Amino acid sequence: MEGITQRAFKMWVPLALTGLLQLGLPAVADDVVPAEYTRDYVEEVLNESVNTNTLFASQDLISNGRFTQRRINQPDTQYDTFRVPIEIALADRSQSIRPFVRTGFGLLKVTGGATSVDGRGLNDFSVTKLVTVSSGFGAYFDIAEGLSIAPAVVVSYSHLRNDYDFNNPYSRDVLETKYGEFYNWGLDLFTYTPQMRIVYERPLTTGCFRYTVAVSQLFNDSFHSGSANVKINSSSGLVSNRVEYQHDLGVSLASAALALQPFFQWGNISGKAASGLNFVNMFEVGADWIFKFKEKFGPLSAVYVGASYVSGDNFEGYHIGLGGRF
Repeated sequence: MEGITQRAFKMWVPLALTGLLQLGLPAVADDVVPAEYTRDYVEEVLNESVNTNTLFASQDLISNGRFTQRRINQPDTQYDTFRVPIEIALADRSQSIRPFVRTGFGLLKVTGGATSVDGRGLNDFSVTKLVTVSSGFGAYFDIAEGLSIAPAVVVSYSHLRNDYDFNNPYSRDVLETKYGEFYNWGLDLFTYTPQMRIVYERPLTTGCFRYTVAVSQLFNDSFHSGSANVKINSSSGLVSNRVEYQHDLGVSLASAALALQPFFQWGNISGKAASGLNFVNMFEVGADWIFKFKEKFGPLSAVYVGASYVSGDNFEGYHIGLGGRF
């Protein structure tokens, strides 16, 4: 093999940054890859970690999730997420314009591995951890009976840390020696997310039907990095369609009326997150148990307990969530 193609390099060098590791190809240690190419690809792969916390978090609940991406001839990539989203209404639901404040906190851990390129020695492993906090605002505008729009803007600060183990002779001699600046780094960035939701809901038999379309654009911009070759300045998009039906069960538990809310959601990912994750469509199905208080329990009018299953190309996982309505 005369030299290494960009495709081969793309498959085994920078993927170690976030655990998105593909089938390695043999290479010559003295090969040269343009620095601008590696920087572009590193930025692309970083978006996988930065955007995962948003893309895999459709439930508006405090949620814990675990997701697995199957890899050919490589260890699977594991995603562990924890989110605390909070939306506080600043007006009564009877008003036609209802501003709200949105804030949140999230954790993400991505664990992946790579077999030795030349087949000698142990697998390498990469762990990338993300901590993020967010804050924003928006408003619901009623435009017809049962139909409203909800523009919002959210700003998030995230800190990432990548730790990579060089466990075989090839990775120590080539990856660590020649491309060490792409591994074991820290990164700070801001993500700016304008969003528009369209919500339609109407009473149906003994419950309520709701359909929501949400369009979000995530703009990522790093401002501090432990490596000059690790940075982000890019965007990704997410369009989701969610159908849910809240069915009142006609029974009570203590002072709370019970309801069941099954839902289905389809999401389409575009931009750098799609290329980093290697898929564009996500499907989610799940249900929430809802406990509606007859009188407010402190600031809460209802408590939600739910779970869902998520799937995509060579990808699957679950959410378990707990939340409330203020």
